[in-house]
Amino acid sequence: MNFLKKHWIFVIWLVLIILLIILKKPFWWGLVLTLLLLLCSLLIHLPNTLGWAGYFLKTTFHKEDASFSVLEKAHKKGMTSAAPRILYGMDLLKKSRFEEAKTEFEDVVTIPKLSPVLLKIARQDLGIAYYKCGDLDRALATYLVMEKDYDILSADFYTTLSYFYIMKNDLKKAEEVDQKALGQDESFAGAFDNMGQIRYQQGRLDEAMEYYQRAVQVKDDMPSSYYYMGLIAEKQGKTEDARQYFTAAHNAPLTGLNTVTRSQVDEKYQEYLNK
Repeated sequence: MNFLKKHWIFVIWLVLIILLIILKKPFWWGLVLTLLLLLCSLLIHLPNTLGWAGYFLKTTFHKEDASFSVLEKAHKKGMTSAAPRILYGMDLLKKSRFEEAKTEFEDVVTIPKLSPVLLKIARQDLGIAYYKCGDLDRALATYLVMEKDYDILSADFYTTLSYFYIMKNDLKKAEEVDQKALGQDESFAGAFDNMGQIRYQQGRLDEAMEYYQRAVQVKDDMPSSYYYMGLIAEKQGKTEDARQYFTAAHNAPLTGLNTVTRSQVDEKYQEYLNK
């Protein structure tokens, strides 16, 4: 009975195809029938059809703006498919629409029989959303529960967890966790950036600079690394170096997921523009 409820269009198609075979109708009748029922299915499930269209626009064709526009429409129409919703939630985070992203991820993690892979991704993204909404304790708690629940976690996970500890000013724990990220990927730019922040807060500016330089060598569009390199150069009285670093931070792509804000970067960029 559950099969009939979930796949009733397929059942109708199968019955009609059998009838066409019994009545000895031409092959093209079956082809037309299949196309019509496929079109009906797409229209009936229009929100998810749009959602998957937006998903593939981004993941396959790399059309960021078009993808988000389609996902936004799908969301408004009641999209339920988890993968497009997770992608939409991440786009909301990038656009600094943090409360909306949190709501989206909180709903996704409650979807019955959600695949373990998607659930893991959604929980990780939900932790980020909590942090971006100003709830660091809940973000940290979410990640610590995940650390107990999963045997294998990514360098990206440990880098984020390390950053939460940095924000809690627990630099010893932050460094310990960041080493796990580097254990997963010894050239992970985000982990180098974290180590730079740890050393910066410890006042070990030369070491911090070395880590930031390693980060931008791996990934040359790290606005946070450039920004802190600029702050270090500023502290050391190296005006020209500071200007170059702040300019690089200004020119790097920056979203709501970054650890520095556009206003922070632009303030320093403008300050050094005419120095």
